[in-house]
Amino acid sequence: MAPITPGPPPPPALASAGSGGEAGRVSDESGDEVLAAPRVRLRRWQYLVAGLVVVVAASVQVVVRHSLADVVRGTGHAAVPPPRVISGQELLSSVVGSRCPSAVVCGVGATVSPVMAAEFRADFPDASVTMQARAFDAGAPRTFWQQISATTPAGTSVVLTEQRIQVAVRHPSALTVRPTPDGAMVSQKRGTWLVTANLIGTASSAIPVAPARKWVAEARLPR
Repeated sequence: MAPITPGPPPPPALASAGSGGEAGRVSDESGDEVLAAPRVRLRRWQYLVAGLVVVVAASVQVVVRHSLADVVRGTGHAAVPPPRVISGQELLSSVVGSRCPSAVVCGVGATVSPVMAAEFRADFPDASVTMQARAFDAGAPRTFWQQISATTPAGTSVVLTEQRIQVAVRHPSALTVRPTPDGAMVSQKRGTWLVTANLIGTASSAIPVAPARKWVAEARLPR
């Protein structure tokens, strides 16, 4: 049997690229090994994710543009919502509630004390009451502020106010009558109270200054 003669060695071949996109090794003409460029493989789900990202970005841009169009109304300024209108008990609470000291839980009443109401009817018998309000300590029967608003038959507005002050006076201050453009204001400090009568009318002859002076000087005040 004739002997088998081995053939020439095979030529150098490219080494297979590593899995996962890693670079494979190849040999050049000199026999040195060099790194081959990695092969990047994209799966089908990666294409779907990339397309979804593009669609979401476009949608966000459209929403932002519409939002800006709703806010900016061609004036170059942001649209401001209309102010909220308060009335009734909420208005009374917001205005009267600030008449108490900050350390007091302020109660709000829609009537004045019986004593103030009785003296008002005695001094202004023909006036019609339009509003009453009182601010008091919710934890104790102590009044800090009360007010009556009324209208006389001649059309004059009468606003009588009793406001407790922080610094008491030993003796009543001088009673003052200060003319205003549309009436007069009568005021006096008595003890821990500032008592005022604001008269607003259309003619000086219809301003009831005398009853206002009497009420400011003689009204019985809360303790």
